[in-house]
Amino acid sequence: MSSQDLNARLAAFVKYAESLWDEKGHSQVFIDRLFQTLGWPGYKEAGAVLEDRIRRAKGGTSFADLGWQDRKVLLEMKKRGEKLEKHYPQL
Repeated sequence: MSSQDLNARLAAFVKYAESLWDEKGHSQVFIDRLFQTLGWPGYKEAGAVLEDRIRRAKGGTSFADLGWQDRKVLLEMKKRGEKLEKHYPQL
């Protein structure tokens, strides 16, 4: 994909994402469209996992919205304007 094509795809994705407001209702579609924007058929085809289980250092399990172990990527979605600092213990 050329950089010009990628820029056009990213601009379209940003326009789409600006209309979203609900983390729970939109996160999985958002993630799949992000992967499509980057040239993958979808998150699954890229080898990523939705609601990926994360072992906490102090025991127990938490869930990340997406884990992409091949690329060492972890996504945790929050609604726009949310203070992210208060969610650090979640992971």
